[in-house]
Amino acid sequence: MKNQSLPSKGSLFSQSMIALVLIFYSINAFAAVEVGVVDYVRGVVTAQHGDEGTRIMGKSAKIFEKDIITTANRSFAIVKMKDGTKITLRPNSSLGIEKYIARKGRSDSAVLNLFKGGIRAITGYISKTRNDAYKIRTPVATIGIRGTEFDARLCEKDCRKESERFKQHHNVNTAFVVGRIAFMRGQVSATGKYKKTRQLFTGGPLYEGDKVATGASSFTVIAFKDESRITLNSESEFEIKKHHYDKKDASLSSAFMSLLRGGLRATSGLIGKRNPAGYKMQTSVATIGIRGTGYDIHCDGKCVAQAPQSLMTPLEEMINFFIKPVVATGNQGMYAHVWNGAIELTNNAGSQQLGLNETAFLRNIDSAPVMMPEIPLFMRSMPAPRPDTVEVAASMFTQENTAETRAGLYVSVYDGHVSMSSEQGHRVDLGKGEAAFSGNVGSAQTAPVRLTGIPAFLASDVYPRPESYNETWENLFNDVTSPDENQDFECTPQ
Repeated sequence: MKNQSLPSKGSLFSQSMIALVLIFYSINAFAAVEVGVVDYVRGVVTAQHGDEGTRIMGKSAKIFEKDIITTANRSFAIVKMKDGTKITLRPNSSLGIEKYIARKGRSDSAVLNLFKGGIRAITGYISKTRNDAYKIRTPVATIGIRGTEFDARLCEKDCRKESERFKQHHNVNTAFVVGRIAFMRGQVSATGKYKKTRQLFTGGPLYEGDKVATGASSFTVIAFKDESRITLNSESEFEIKKHHYDKKDASLSSAFMSLLRGGLRATSGLIGKRNPAGYKMQTSVATIGIRGTGYDIHCDGKCVAQAPQSLMTPLEEMINFFIKPVVATGNQGMYAHVWNGAIELTNNAGSQQLGLNETAFLRNIDSAPVMMPEIPLFMRSMPAPRPDTVEVAASMFTQENTAETRAGLYVSVYDGHVSMSSEQGHRVDLGKGEAAFSGNVGSAQTAPVRLTGIPAFLASDVYPRPESYNETWENLFNDVTSPDENQDFECTPQ
């Protein structure tokens, strides 16, 4: 048997160096995680990854985690991220991709850094998973995204110039938001009038046409603009058919809502005090009017019609009155209890007032209320709190009128829910049609404030929202931008 020769020292060194080079490139390849692509580019757009050289970005160019994307004067780009997020990066802007994990798992998260300029964005599935899953950091405030369409702009002198240009358009004053989630536990969602369902988080906006639903072992406290509040119990569904509050004219204020299933606890606000006839809570067995009040109602089986009260056995009556109705098969209807003021129950059998500490049961829309000797056990032991016992932040609906365009961060929302937070813990929540501002005083961030409307320079932005851009619109930008913006810009065919 022949002896095998050992490799020389030089050979070992060469093999080691090759291994190290392979490890180095594999580590860098692993670190450069692709997270998106460029959908459209106009002008000069670059990207830099760590200490690597600058890359010129064209259509279909890859975007990696840790990239910093920069647009030149009057250039812009539209990028598409792996979770479906689309972002328009405005001119003279710089956006860093600090973290982007999009695997459709529980660890999905995104952290972006807007260093300067502005973006217009519509977010994908990451922002719909958790209330802290998607963040955009800026030098002025942190933007929390809850699944939405929004603009964010770090303003210097440029926004002031645009405000002058668009001053004839005025600020966009909207009043879409009628309520917010003041407190919640567990899973809460809302389905809008266009049948689109969204997860709700604390501070989340609510609109006319929303159907709010709670999951098992969940509940939420809803605060409305007129200071009324509703606690929605677990496994319940509630619809805001109409809610309009006019501070100046009480006769124009009204609220029409409906309990579709489960239970709620309600306390009336300024609409109930100033225009009681304009407040109605509806179920399938009765309509509830109020007299400045607090009350609980529970609809079992969506308050479906069942056998008359007289056909129940004594045992069924006892179970119906003292145990949760779902236990009593076939004994479905609406339970109502008043803990403040009075309510009026109206259905095909007529109207009856229910006073303080009184409880009634209605079998169906044709049956008169049956007074109960005491509150059923399941209503006495509900874990969801009375809404008047929950502290609601005073800033939940406050607005500030700022005529002057100042340096700082402006955020406007066109759909969904955005939060804006300072390092000191001050926060405002924004919904559709709302905007906020935050600036700096010295080295400290100022508390963000909700504005009375979307500033004209945001509402009239000539650079497109990412989901609606059409490349045939290219000539638009030559027509609407000012001469000073045309410097250092060169248009090349795509």
